[in-house]
Amino acid sequence: MLLAACGQESHKGNPTDSTGLADTSALAKADSVAGKLVQHAANDTVPKDTAAASANEKQFDSFFEKFQQAVRRNDEAALKSMLQFPFQTAPQWTSEDYQDKAVDKVGARVDSSEFHQYYNAIFSDDVKRLLPRMKSEEVTELENVASNDYYATMQRLTDKGSPMYEAYSQFAQQRDPQKELFFGFVFGKVNGTYKAVSFYSRWPAKTADDK
Repeated sequence: MLLAACGQESHKGNPTDSTGLADTSALAKADSVAGKLVQHAANDTVPKDTAAASANEKQFDSFFEKFQQAVRRNDEAALKSMLQFPFQTAPQWTSEDYQDKAVDKVGARVDSSEFHQYYNAIFSDDVKRLLPRMKSEEVTELENVASNDYYATMQRLTDKGSPMYEAYSQFAQQRDPQKELFFGFVFGKVNGTYKAVSFYSRWPAKTADDK
């Protein structure tokens, strides 16, 4: 309604002073008031959930940029601080390749004390080569994950109501370009801070048989 009122006022004649000339001071004041009304109306029309979504997106973008930089530097200590432990490394068990197979979800979890042992299995040469070059549009926000047990399991690790994001890359194997490989990281907010909550690829980074 405030916007409509401002639009109607714009059709009125310019205010004048006693000389009959346009009063530029009055015009300036009118423009200032109209501008404030428009800004106020615009602010009032932004839903709170939209503002929260924007804040979450900015927070994640900042985190992901630091995550990429740490991967580029091969900074094991920094990356360890950006993971939520125990860190899930099982294959994505709801994918076509695994939905009919038994996946050891517990055995594939990496504890903080084991991170160094499995660091290169998670942050492989392919991850180090490709993830730092990923653009923001290649990272997607995950929505309506309740029907997907893999993502729903990850969501239970995160703050209630907060969005999750996924960085996914599919690429040709360097040694055999006819074969395609892939990897993905899922990110979520844990206690107010974004973390990587899982990693998946064609094979688990850790198995129960590892010693």
